[in-house]
Amino acid sequence: MSEFLFCRRRGAPALLAVVVLAVSVAGCLGYRFADYTDTLPERLQTVAVEPFVNRTYESLVETWITSSVVAEFARSQRLEVADLDCADVIIRGSITDVTAGAIGFAGSDRALEYRVYVTIEATAEDRRQDRVLWRQANMVEVEEYLAMGTPVADQSNKREAIRKACDKLAANIHDRLFDAF
Repeated sequence: MSEFLFCRRRGAPALLAVVVLAVSVAGCLGYRFADYTDTLPERLQTVAVEPFVNRTYESLVETWITSSVVAEFARSQRLEVADLDCADVIIRGSITDVTAGAIGFAGSDRALEYRVYVTIEATAEDRRQDRVLWRQANMVEVEEYLAMGTPVADQSNKREAIRKACDKLAANIHDRLFDAF
């Protein structure tokens, strides 16, 4: 009899987990991911990304953000990526600030972790109707990185953090285009 009680008690957490999972999933029925293509006007089928302008002293950031935006549109396949001269929508922008600051310290004089802020402004234009679809100033993304103790390693980590922030900004630009409608 005590073996039976032991088995029932061991199985109770598993049964409880199954019940909680079933109730959680049942609460999500009827929900689905938004279908952004239905919200865009039918005439907007292609997008081009003009190279971003770098207004900072951080080298290559304009290349990273431009590449990230192109990759985001290519990945989603909601609009076809096209050349500037034939696209329906043109994405333009500039990097206005890249700032890094220490956020974690060992003692009072050695930084262990940094936070980098990448700030851009971006515009989406309907080339055919010659009008702005949306404009956003001061789009900011933040990424953290570790200090490794050598200038080369620290710079490498900073650049990787900037690239990640650019990827987040690209996703925001992409989503903002579809949210505008």
